[in-house]
Amino acid sequence: HPDIAFIKHDLQQLGVEEQEVRIEALYVEVAERKINYNRLALFQCHLIAQSANRHVLIISVPVACADAASLDCLIRQIAAAYTASLQPERPWITEAMQYADFAEWQNQLLEAEARLASQYWKEQYLTETDVQKLFFEKHISLPEAFQPLTLPFEIPAAAGDRIRAIANRFDVPVSSFALACWQILLSRVTDHSNIVVGIALDGRKFTELEEAIGLFSTFVPLRATLTSDLSFAELLQQTSAQLREAQRWQEYFTSQRSASS
Repeated sequence: HPDIAFIKHDLQQLGVEEQEVRIEALYVEVAERKINYNRLALFQCHLIAQSANRHVLIISVPVACADAASLDCLIRQIAAAYTASLQPERPWITEAMQYADFAEWQNQLLEAEARLASQYWKEQYLTETDVQKLFFEKHISLPEAFQPLTLPFEIPAAAGDRIRAIANRFDVPVSSFALACWQILLSRVTDHSNIVVGIALDGRKFTELEEAIGLFSTFVPLRATLTSDLSFAELLQQTSAQLREAQRWQEYFTSQRSASS
């Protein structure tokens, strides 16, 4: 397919340590690949053979074409297809909504509940006074290329167990616990009680989209007011309720933002 580049790497003649070095270098090369949207193929698959029965598959696709949930779907579909190939008596067939069909469906949804969605996002919408500035922010005058970096941090098992226990006690997901902590931190370092953060939602609340591949995820604003008498338990419940509402109206945020600008 012209949109997909399938590249094979045979490392079977190398030792284990040298294989690992080459694979790690390929990971870095793929991660730093500059995307030219005017040239195909945007989607790349690198199949690395370490031995006759051991392979590594690296998949690279621009973020404008697929989100993180799409990659999870793709991996599940590849695993299902591989399993089916070992069981020919059970043919593997999968059908997922195409992105063009989703776009048409999305327009119908927007027309059906536009008024309710508009009211909700007006209440959440950002103003100039909602922009928090951190005291250590860098002010860059010249444009620079965006170079995303990550900082891994491992939470000890005992701390993770305590976090899950607290989340279970208040019947909220662990993600709500982490978000509540983040809101508290931002409130303290900015000295603001009204905090607005952008949260990532997968845009897949409908069953038809669970296995679809495309750019469905979106960032929406979530507002919190951290008064001095607000307990952590109350903030946790408040955050969880706001997340549920944001998920309910997530697909309407872009249109509301465009209408307001």
